[in-house]
Amino acid sequence: SLKYECDHIRLNNMESEVLQLLYRNLRQFVTRDEIVKHVWRNQDLKLKEGSLNNTLSRLRKYLDKDARVAIVTRSTLGVKLMIE
Repeated sequence: SLKYECDHIRLNNMESEVLQLLYRNLRQFVTRDEIVKHVWRNQDLKLKEGSLNNTLSRLRKYLDKDARVAIVTRSTLGVKLMIE
């Protein structure tokens, strides 16, 4: 779960696993393939592309309340978590 001031957000399993993976690789890009393989345990990025996009969108929405935290996406590099 996430806590920010008085807000408490309960993450689902996929959100939690994606966020944990990004945190373990803080400030480093993780490819979308790596995320799908780790979280969905699946080699086929095409099948899970929509699920990954939805999960990242929800995480961004949750983290948007704290300006010090951001999820950055670069099409050629992947996704990274930034914390100031």
